[in-house]
Amino acid sequence: MDNDINQLIANIFYPYASNSLKKINKDGLKFAYYTNAETGFKIIDDESIWMRNIRCMNDYSEFKFGKDIIYNALDKDYIRERFNKLFAKLGRESFDIFFYFYVKGFIYCAQKRTYITCLSEHDINNEAEKKYGRLSMWRAYGGNSGVALILNTDFVENDEALGGRAFFITSPVWYEENVEKYLNEILDKLEHNFDLLKEYYKDMYMLVTVNLKIAIYVATLSIKHPAFKEEKEWRIILSFYNDSEVADLKKI
Repeated sequence: MDNDINQLIANIFYPYASNSLKKINKDGLKFAYYTNAETGFKIIDDESIWMRNIRCMNDYSEFKFGKDIIYNALDKDYIRERFNKLFAKLGRESFDIFFYFYVKGFIYCAQKRTYITCLSEHDINNEAEKKYGRLSMWRAYGGNSGVALILNTDFVENDEALGGRAFFITSPVWYEENVEKYLNEILDKLEHNFDLLKEYYKDMYMLVTVNLKIAIYVATLSIKHPAFKEEKEWRIILSFYNDSEVADLKKI
């Protein structure tokens, strides 16, 4: 039953990632990691892949792009009204206060302790893709000695504990600017499953707010301009909690 509830929470707060993962499994896709030959050999020899702090991304404006889109969506009156109605059931502060004081503060502070690695979908059933890979990724990361490491997707569903001090999630990149549908899907599922979740969690406020903060933050890290859609990128995200956030997790 614990696994069922954990899966339900993932489906509620991370619907885009959950649906994309189902498609990955259904279609038998793999991931490709594009890099140069020297780095490729190091990855194989060390059996590890380095992650980069988001403040050192090739284009830091990508993070600002995603953040602006999410913030603009959450500023829309009808979205805020729905979230405020939900927060009224939680019996604490309004969503407006939660968003402006807690979510924005969490995102601002979490940047310095968040690391990502980028992959691309790789369709082994597509002969052209299997043979040539993605030209845009060769240009961006291959250099004069490009290689592509083809990876299984098993690690995406790996719930290995990180000592309760971090969250680890693999998220598909969204190549769209209209995210209201995503936010409404979270709200629809929360409203539909609210009473069920109350049977398993005595502190619904903490369950909702902790997961909602992470879901909004992951969204800011996963939105990219539609012009890059051909890349079919996924991002491995590792973000460490501070002490107060760890304390919140223990209340759930």
